[in-house]
Amino acid sequence: HFFLSPNVVVPAGDLNLSQLGQLSCSNPNEAQTYSTLVKSLRLTILYPASPELSWKRAYIEIKWNQLNRNQPLIFAGPDMIQIKVQQASFSTEEFREMVEEEILKHLPEDQDYLIEFKNFPGAIEVPSSDYRFQFMTSRITRGHLRVKLFHENRLLRQFFLRFKVLSKQGFFRTIGPLQRGESLKPENLQLTEDYISIQEPPLSPSYLLDLPQMLMRKNVPAGSILRKGDVQYKAIIRRNQRLKGILNRGNLRIDLQVIALTDGKKNDVIEVQSVETRRKFQAKVIDSR
Repeated sequence: HFFLSPNVVVPAGDLNLSQLGQLSCSNPNEAQTYSTLVKSLRLTILYPASPELSWKRAYIEIKWNQLNRNQPLIFAGPDMIQIKVQQASFSTEEFREMVEEEILKHLPEDQDYLIEFKNFPGAIEVPSSDYRFQFMTSRITRGHLRVKLFHENRLLRQFFLRFKVLSKQGFFRTIGPLQRGESLKPENLQLTEDYISIQEPPLSPSYLLDLPQMLMRKNVPAGSILRKGDVQYKAIIRRNQRLKGILNRGNLRIDLQVIALTDGKKNDVIEVQSVETRRKFQAKVIDSR
């Protein structure tokens, strides 16, 4: 006799009859023969992603009789059995910790970070063994990560995760609204520190002394983080303005009078022309002189 179980959970791979119940044989001489036959009867192949199977007892009897016509076996138990592939539970917290650890590997180590996910899967099921995760990290700094789940080198599932990387930084926050073209004043800003996105770098506190030389490039509401792209230096050089030029060639320094051919802001590279020789140069703006 072979007694079938109503519900069976088995690992991925070949499914044989011995996994579906228990063999009972009153004749000791026949027990070993039947045990070998039961274990060798392969019914199907199950993969980690295979859906739950529902088999009738009659179907299993037919399978046995097709290959063991001369070895009678009586099947007992439920008329229908349910077969499910064994999985390991991988909680949302465990998966998140693993993903965050991978992201942090690709960020500078001298900062304190927080990861904010825009979408994250719930608890996932993984095979009971021989599985691995692969991380596609080329777009981590843009806030994208692709995670692949493999079982025995076969792709089972993949996840496309979007997130923000926040780091603790000092920055300026606007006290009131600032308008495009408005000159920046330190009293209109509050210097603070908090976790903010590294994808949108703020204007660093190191620019504090340069604020009077800057103006707004766009409108910014009150309470906003002031970004680098929100501001620009004022034009401190005007076209046709006579300036002092400093030419460095190795250990040689030459001071010469030049005329600006375009307007320029601090750190801009503009074209200038020597007053004496009329020769043109590319020059970096240092200050208004």
